[in-house]
Amino acid sequence: MSKLPTSVNLSLIRFHFLYDTRDVDLSQIPAEVLHTHRVADLVPSIDRSAFVAEGLLPYQNSQFSDDEVRRYIAHYRLLQAVQDIDPSGIYHHLILEDQVDLTEDFMHAHLSVLNNVPRSYDVCHLFVFPQQQWVFDVDKVYESLPQLKGCCAYTVSPKGRANILNHLHPMNAPYDVMLHKSGLETYTVHADIVHHVDPENGIGYYEPF
Repeated sequence: MSKLPTSVNLSLIRFHFLYDTRDVDLSQIPAEVLHTHRVADLVPSIDRSAFVAEGLLPYQNSQFSDDEVRRYIAHYRLLQAVQDIDPSGIYHHLILEDQVDLTEDFMHAHLSVLNNVPRSYDVCHLFVFPQQQWVFDVDKVYESLPQLKGCCAYTVSPKGRANILNHLHPMNAPYDVMLHKSGLETYTVHADIVHHVDPENGIGYYEPF
């Protein structure tokens, strides 16, 4: 893997929109660094026996719901697809689900976060549910709490992407929980980057604590 520079600029970030049917205004993001991923293309069907054969599920009759399996497979396959975009492993990758809307200062705020999070990070969460915000001061980077749930907006480092693909299989918990219980170096920042919505047709909703 190539050595990372000491600061991050837009040329080192790739943006990924993971969507079901909800449209989100992504006009702030330059088209040349934006990649869209439709959930139905990543997970055409819930074929548990095939997922077991791929090593993504431990056994066919696992206790996870179809929605939980679908979300896990979609995120995992998205990060696998990044290999074609970033074979040398030099980019930071921001994953946005269709549950979020971007704030007006999204691009600047996200870049500021990446230049303040520890350089050794694997995952940096960019959204804090209202019920969780009492834990966090605004614009301060924290080590993520085990009970923090949700992955509607997060950035992975080059190292983080490799660690997720190497260690987050087979599925042993919902995807957002796995991000916090698999030895990854994860952080959370409470900043005005995205707003969460609860769309009827979005990829799904995560219950905060």
